[in-house]
Amino acid sequence: MEHRYRYRSLFWPLVLIGAGVIWLLYSLDVISASNLAVLGLVWPVFVIGIGADLLLGHRSPAAGAIVGVVTVGIVIALMLIGPSWGWVGSTDLKTETFSTRVGEATQAQVEIGLSGYAASLHALPAATGPDRPLLYASIAHRGTIDFGAEGTTEKVVTLKSGSDRQRWQRIGSDTATPWDIGLDQGVPLSILVRASSGSSTLDLAGLQLRKLEVHASSGDSEVVLPGADRLSAYRPDIQLDSSSGRMDVQAPDGATFGMRVGMSSGDTRVTLGKDSAVEVTFRGSSGQFVLTVRPGQALRVEVKHISSGDVRLPDGLTRISGESGEGVWQTPGYDSAANRVNLIIESMSSGTVKVQVEG
Repeated sequence: MEHRYRYRSLFWPLVLIGAGVIWLLYSLDVISASNLAVLGLVWPVFVIGIGADLLLGHRSPAAGAIVGVVTVGIVIALMLIGPSWGWVGSTDLKTETFSTRVGEATQAQVEIGLSGYAASLHALPAATGPDRPLLYASIAHRGTIDFGAEGTTEKVVTLKSGSDRQRWQRIGSDTATPWDIGLDQGVPLSILVRASSGSSTLDLAGLQLRKLEVHASSGDSEVVLPGADRLSAYRPDIQLDSSSGRMDVQAPDGATFGMRVGMSSGDTRVTLGKDSAVEVTFRGSSGQFVLTVRPGQALRVEVKHISSGDVRLPDGLTRISGESGEGVWQTPGYDSAANRVNLIIESMSSGTVKVQVEG
């Protein structure tokens, strides 16, 4: 009987051994974060190696071993010479300050891109005069920061971490020293915050808010909205989007605004003060959304579409239309109340929406 030899490629064992050696050298500080960051640029070498192994590796164990050794050798060589050729910037953690003055600005748009960094956003101490800072930030970061300020009466300010190429540089945790970002209290602001894995605290209590957008993924976010006097002046449009992270939003007594909440597998909680006049539109999937209102609050809940999810409502609401899990519920006297909260659940799949009364 003829026995055929079944060849097992040595390519992947050698690649795994090489990866272990590289990580060990980095852990022992033999190679730097700059060297390790080059992997984010030269990974296609591994794809080429896989193709070469498929073509040559079946012929003999030696061919697969040679392909593996050459692939790992090329990657290590490129890691060592890459930083000296300027392929990546500095990976050292450094702190810089960025600022722009108010000048003639009567309103401003502020875009903040945190990527994986943690941040604390807050109001600057009250000040007057055109030379006071519109934004003042102390930033601990690796690589580069993109900062720009344009316009006169309508100012546009951008503060975010560097390009996608430089994001590969952030080896290790960058959340120990949060970005400290202060904004002027006197200029009406439209704020856009994009975050990923870092934790963010957005204390907007002292700001004049015209619009707010927060897009977060796996990080935790805490949002404190401005006082009712500042909110009611503009009735701001607020949009909150999160995926697997947790987002907590606190609104003051007597708040007036519109809010849209988009969520996937995360946990979003919105707590409203008493005598609120708020409309919340929600769209989600497998996560949990909790809306908390104060006792005596006029409340209406409209469920437009829900599949296998769950909507939990407090006692005291009466169904006025619909059937099964969809329809409209509201508290007695809702139509004649001066301050009303309206929750619209546009869609919910397998997650949970909970409305509760506390306080």
